[in-house]
Amino acid sequence: MRNRIKAILDSPIVAGIEWVQFEQTSYYHLVLLKREKGEIKILDQALRLTSFAQLQEKIDDGIPCHLVANIRGIIHRKLPATNSTPQQILQSVFPNASLEDFYLQKEKIAKGCIASVVRKTMIDQLVIDFAQAGLWLLSVRLGSFDVKYLRPFIQESDVLHTTTQSLFFDATQQLVDFEKHIPTSNESQYVKLESERLDNQLLVAFAASFKALMNQPNQGLAIPAIQQNEEELFHKKLFQKAGWTLLLGTLILLIFNLLFYYQFKEKNDALGTQMIYTNNQLQTLDSLRSKVDRQKKFLQNTQLNQNSKSSFIADRIAASLLEGLQLSELEIFPIKGKAEDYKMQDLIPYNKEEVLIKGYCKNSSSYNRWIKVLQNLEWVAAIQHLDYKDISTELGAFELKLVISL
Repeated sequence: MRNRIKAILDSPIVAGIEWVQFEQTSYYHLVLLKREKGEIKILDQALRLTSFAQLQEKIDDGIPCHLVANIRGIIHRKLPATNSTPQQILQSVFPNASLEDFYLQKEKIAKGCIASVVRKTMIDQLVIDFAQAGLWLLSVRLGSFDVKYLRPFIQESDVLHTTTQSLFFDATQQLVDFEKHIPTSNESQYVKLESERLDNQLLVAFAASFKALMNQPNQGLAIPAIQQNEEELFHKKLFQKAGWTLLLGTLILLIFNLLFYYQFKEKNDALGTQMIYTNNQLQTLDSLRSKVDRQKKFLQNTQLNQNSKSSFIADRIAASLLEGLQLSELEIFPIKGKAEDYKMQDLIPYNKEEVLIKGYCKNSSSYNRWIKVLQNLEWVAAIQHLDYKDISTELGAFELKLVISL
């Protein structure tokens, strides 16, 4: 599980560094490689950097560094194939030496191996310098032997010259031997690496970063500080990845919440608008119901909905009139009280059993005869004489009330 997580967290950018030392001169070669869409590209390269400050300027934080040391004090010996212990191999290279004081590197070749030995104090101080410079050093190798990983891509002879060593390969492109190489001049020589032209002084730095990107076995020196660096960088990237994942997840969650908020807000606004419209409709319905109820009460009070009583009464009264009589006013179902006593919104009550009649007659005898005629009508329950006066010798005015029983 850890290896899967590590593969996910592996940086796509790797720095390969060669530490070179001649006499009193010490400098660094640097190659930054990036794996992108199945291809490996050179991001940056530099020759003869003389300080860690220059390395810091070119290597961003979090980029793993892989160092190859080609300095004074390293001893390389070609040994026959052997199953000897590390202490025995060290004794073969450096008699009376102890693994407590020296780092040992074993490089397999076609026939035997190459043993490389260096004092721990030299490498440990270098690791401390890298740490103080804020560079993540993940491996240290001795010699230029990692160039063997580039041999299949180089269209050259069977000998590759690096800054400090010449490497010899057989027909199967396996490393078979090496020897010390001292450049005859400061002029750069170039090798063709696929479609790239690369200064041969950068071969070792290129090989170190290429090997890391291709996930080849580390085979570096067993330095406790390096192992601690690898663990710390792993956890740093894990926390960064988890932090970004959490932040991205939170951002996505917030975006979804925002989308849901606006979606539900739109629905809520639509429902609010619909509720306002519904309330208006309900108010209109209540108003209409109130009007209908008032109309029903009006019809019930006036009995206008019962076979047109007012038309019947008016017709019968007109038919009963005698010669010499003339009506001036006929009020069927008169209002109770006075009209000015009611407001516009009031429901006006009517006397649905009364009829008020005013008119003129030639004399009182014709008026009395008409009253008798009205008394004989079935729907007339009573007649109340309200007023009579003579206007002249040939004209009188009368006023009466009929109480009906329809």
